Amino acid sequence: MCYSDSDLVVQQSSGEWDTRDANMASYHFLIPQLFDFFDGCEFLHVPQMDNEAADALANIGSSRFPGERGSPMDETEARQVQCRASTYNIINNELVKRNSTGVFQHCVEQDKGIEILLDIHQGECGHHAASRSLVAKAFHHGFYWPTTLQDAESLVLKCEGCHRFRKRSN
Repeated sequence: MCYSDSDLVVQQSSGEWDTRDANMASYHFLIPQLFDFFDGCEFLHVPQMDNEAADALANIGSSRFPGERGSPMDETEARQVQCRASTYNIINNELVKRNSTGVFQHCVEQDKGIEILLDIHQGECGHHAASRSLVAKAFHHGFYWPTTLQDAESLVLKCEGCHRFRKRSN
């Protein structure tokens, strides 16, 4: 299922309407080639008012009003925010982040993320790994939250087992 709040994009992508814009025509050309990678594909129009969460992310990414509360102060920062926001999507009413390799990771709240780190670090198969290793494992299992590294570093610093069995220099 491919969702869009643009009825024009949905109609053109599904072949109902012709594409006249050169950019859209190039995308339209690629769609049949992508069909081979999926069992099926259906384009659905989602009215913008029913797509508030995705719309909010798009608005954050495209905000470029210097000095406005909550928006970037300069053009460079605005581009950085826009680039970061473009990695987020909503799929089946769940916020996901596309990582650098194109894999989607489930966005979780910080509390849930810390539970995940604790489970990896101290769970049945836990081995008191270093903070970066914990982050890599959490990401590998498909989870993401913005403070992952800081949370992992804090967890490792507070872990008595890590301090007890840490290598000591002579």
